[in-house]
Amino acid sequence: MSSGPCIVMALEAENAILKWRELMGATNPAEAAEGTLRKQFGSSIGENATHGSDAEETAAFELGYFLMALSCFSRLVKTICVATAALKIASKYSFTDC
Repeated sequence: MSSGPCIVMALEAENAILKWRELMGATNPAEAAEGTLRKQFGSSIGENATHGSDAEETAAFELGYFLMALSCFSRLVKTICVATAALKIASKYSFTDC
């Protein structure tokens, strides 16, 4: 679903999946209607610029996939921040006796 940086969206509206899929256009950019995202930005079936779930169940799974990664990244950033703060504090002291 991603070959590089991406923007994850959770759309909530009546018929959100259908509306998003209409805006995306056909999977094959060559067959996509004018004005759709895939027609404008897609280069092939494999690199078609956007992804959209086909059902609520798939959307729940796919959002979980990306949100889990985001959660792990968030914990990593917090860990790095804590480690950086600890190094700043430690740098004030001499540990030559260790």
